[in-house]
Amino acid sequence: MTAALLLALSLAPPAPFTPFAQVPPVAPIAGPPGAEEVPDGGPPSVAPAGSDPDWAAVPPTGGRLEVHPGTRVLHLNGPSIESRGFAEGYLLADDIFDCFGEFALDHVTGGAPVAWDLVVRPGIRARFAFGASHERWAEAVVRGMAAARGDRGLGLGVPDRDLDPFDVLACAAIPDLAGVLCSSLAVWGDSSASGDVLVGRNLDYPSTPAVERASLVEVHAPLDGAPGWIGVGWPGSAGCLTGLSERGVYAAVHDVYADEALPKTKATPRTLILETLLTELAPGASTAEEALRVARTRSFVMAGNVMVAWQANERPTEVPADLVRTFRGACVLEIGTDEALDAGVTLRRSDGAEPWIACSNDFRARSGADLGCRRYAAWTDGVERAPLQASDLWRLADDAGMTITLYRTVADLGAGTLSVERHTDAGWQPRWRSRSVAAEVRSQ
Repeated sequence: MTAALLLALSLAPPAPFTPFAQVPPVAPIAGPPGAEEVPDGGPPSVAPAGSDPDWAAVPPTGGRLEVHPGTRVLHLNGPSIESRGFAEGYLLADDIFDCFGEFALDHVTGGAPVAWDLVVRPGIRARFAFGASHERWAEAVVRGMAAARGDRGLGLGVPDRDLDPFDVLACAAIPDLAGVLCSSLAVWGDSSASGDVLVGRNLDYPSTPAVERASLVEVHAPLDGAPGWIGVGWPGSAGCLTGLSERGVYAAVHDVYADEALPKTKATPRTLILETLLTELAPGASTAEEALRVARTRSFVMAGNVMVAWQANERPTEVPADLVRTFRGACVLEIGTDEALDAGVTLRRSDGAEPWIACSNDFRARSGADLGCRRYAAWTDGVERAPLQASDLWRLADDAGMTITLYRTVADLGAGTLSVERHTDAGWQPRWRSRSVAAEVRSQ
């Protein structure tokens, strides 16, 4: 996160691609149909949800925070997006405030916090659309923070104003301004000791001590007909970088440096498309094609590989057990910025009949590139010792790790569990393993 990023955000017309210079907006561009704008200089207006008039009650009723060995777990189970946002802001007020100051205002701007308002924030506003529900969530987060911090307030110092809802929203787009690394491997069938889908994943990203300490697990209860899901992320950050739904759908994003044309419409932060995949997809015979369809409805300004995996059993009523069908597998959505190429997203499947797929930071179907990535090789070399167990994936995650690995996860889609190891400035923390996602998201 250097001056190159700030320069990129202020250039006109868009500059040729270079790492850390991916987003060059200079003027507002059209958002997707139905998108609402957050007026500059003020928060969006949030009316209390009709079915949840007490969403801003103190203490909050929309969530709770648990502390476990190795991680904190934020349960969000309120009946509205507002109650959940308020609970997150109230319960994690200091974490959100400190992370914003240390990461967004200092780290992202290269130590020049005044550049947040002058360059970064206007650039994000010009290039990204977030949607009305996330705008309401962001205002509720700030309302919760203000209630929790009381007289300490939300003053940023530099810039000379209070933290506001668009600051919170903008943090969801930071991974799209400057990508780095990440890698993963999914195995199933003969490559998995149990036959079930297992996914190992490293999230690699430059960070700060406050951000490392603040990472946590979020448990999202079902809402408005959408399934519940578990994600690993940071306080006050919309969307998801790594997650597993109660339906048995897994998604994780990896950055790719691709020299492609930028879209002419406003983009969706990749964190938000992952949340959409988790809440809209269900395991089945055409899960890969449905994931591709969903991704192609959005525009992106940072390329990436999205690992999508799924597993579920289907047994129609009164059908013998030996006729149960198990849908399982994985694919990689190679997300580009050039919508003229494959409608912006290319679907990569496993090679031939091999029941495994890996990804890191290059396109292997969309451009045919092979960067000779050490981390990709660390995962794929491990497949030679298949069938693999979860313990093997932890070992491979360690082999593929880096000094900037912030967390590593193993998802067992047969058991419906997600296990997490977080790294902080104190070193690797004890491993935390969820109950089944279905049990976690319905616990009160």
